[in-house]
Amino acid sequence: MITVCQSPRTLLPAAFALLLAGCAGSPTAEEEPSKTSDETAALAACPALPNCVRSGASNPVNAIAPLSIAGEASEVWAALLDHLEGDPQYTIVEQRDDYVRVEARTRIIGFIDDVEFQLRRDSGEIAVRSASRIGLFDLGANRMRIEGVRRALDGQ
Repeated sequence: MITVCQSPRTLLPAAFALLLAGCAGSPTAEEEPSKTSDETAALAACPALPNCVRSGASNPVNAIAPLSIAGEASEVWAALLDHLEGDPQYTIVEQRDDYVRVEARTRIIGFIDDVEFQLRRDSGEIAVRSASRIGLFDLGANRMRIEGVRRALDGQ
């Protein structure tokens, strides 16, 4: 019998990754999130898990306020796009006049999360959604990500 001993320092990152990954039936990092049938009308819904936030969500665990537009909507939208393009954690994968979807890589483990923004000129806001592709818990990462974008856009 061979016994392999590992120090707690090497086991901790692996245990943390397993905790975040959750159950084996979770999508892999390469899979994209499911969308609503009418993608131009609304952002994808959050699953019934605490690893997603979305403006307009009825579940308080998933609910987050949209980004408010103070001033000219096109200027705020341009500032958002500049912020996303300038931050190395984001990769823009889809962009339209009123919608952008980015992949965000988490800093510690490198999981890929999906983030969506939809400009809603009539209501003076930008709807938001940020969701983990894998795992059950995100330790608040998606909420912190959106709040970070909100802070970056303050004054726009």
